[in-house]
Amino acid sequence: MSKKIPLKQNKSSDESVSGFSLTSEKPVNFPAKRVKGSKKKTKILPSHRLIFKHYEENGFRNLSKAIRKTRAFSESTANHVSTITKSKSWQALMDQKMPEEHLATRHKELLDKRDVRRETDEFGAVTEVDEGPNTAAVTKGLEMAYKLRGSYKEQEKEAPQTVMYNLFYKPEVRAQMKEFEEGLKKSLVNEIAKKNQKELDEESIRDAEFTEDSEQSENGGSGEA
Repeated sequence: MSKKIPLKQNKSSDESVSGFSLTSEKPVNFPAKRVKGSKKKTKILPSHRLIFKHYEENGFRNLSKAIRKTRAFSESTANHVSTITKSKSWQALMDQKMPEEHLATRHKELLDKRDVRRETDEFGAVTEVDEGPNTAAVTKGLEMAYKLRGSYKEQEKEAPQTVMYNLFYKPEVRAQMKEFEEGLKKSLVNEIAKKNQKELDEESIRDAEFTEDSEQSENGGSGEA
């Protein structure tokens, strides 16, 4: 009597149990490789977002006060704000709130901002007098922007509102500051030249009027004689 021998069945690599594949093959991109040159995203600390919120609510005045208000940092950190502003987390926050491209655009806008005064003559005609660049707006705007980005360094032994910019912050920032300063210097030189020329013109007009009056007086005196 012959004995039946069961045939051995080869299990398919697609065999699955309860819907899960038993295959041991891994995806081609496993493990995931980081693309060369890609930059890891910096995580922004919630405490830094809170500092910015308090700082903004106070009109971007007194960063030390905003740091203290969070109750998350020591008094030493509040007195040395560069500990915050130089951190990667704060710089990442500034890239969101105030990217350098936006800051460069504002550079040009502030540089082009000028004071214009309207004058009305005796006949009711209105003329606009260009009084030159609004240096107060330029200074205040740039000081605020660079202080936020950490490009300004507070002087530790002076009042909190006294700031000076740090020329050794970043090459691109130094380049922007140099371009701005050269443009402002050129504008001021042009304004001084225009003002001097205007004074010379006015003086010439006064001299001409004085000469004319003198001649008329002399002619009148000769006629009477």
